[in-house]
Amino acid sequence: MPTKYSLVIGGALNLREQPSTSANRLALIPNETTLAITDHNDDWYATTYKLPKPEALVLTYPVISMRPDLTEQQTHNQLLGDPAKVSMEAFASVDEQVTADYPPTYIWCGDADKTVKPDNTRRMAEALKKAGVPYQCEIFPGVDHGVGPGTETAAEGWIDHAGAFWKRQQSYLA
Repeated sequence: MPTKYSLVIGGALNLREQPSTSANRLALIPNETTLAITDHNDDWYATTYKLPKPEALVLTYPVISMRPDLTEQQTHNQLLGDPAKVSMEAFASVDEQVTADYPPTYIWCGDADKTVKPDNTRRMAEALKKAGVPYQCEIFPGVDHGVGPGTETAAEGWIDHAGAFWKRQQSYLA
């Protein structure tokens, strides 16, 4: 029977083998172009590829941290396994991987998000600021998770804001 894969996008990418209960997992850290994959014993292996760096990232109500106090437990376990190694929680926490080489980032969420804690967005903004990476962070009042373009919410227009941010980075990077 051929292996079926599902791709879950969050603070890291996750490639889970289906229907096996012993999953292979894949993480992507954008600033290092590093892919890491587990074997069935949850031993992690990392390979670095020379992939092009994005001009900018747009992160919408993102899962940033795999630290248990910031990540919903089911998401944490799906991405890292249960129990997860503390070293893997740090490796898969995007905010802990930010360096000055990280792509300029537009990031937003709603302050009423009940799915992904808004502190994920705040932590990422703090990490970008500390590393000196150009960023724009917006936290919209009264907005929950999954509002798409934000029509008829305080987040309406976020797509235009992200586009303007990206255009500013093009001139910044030129």
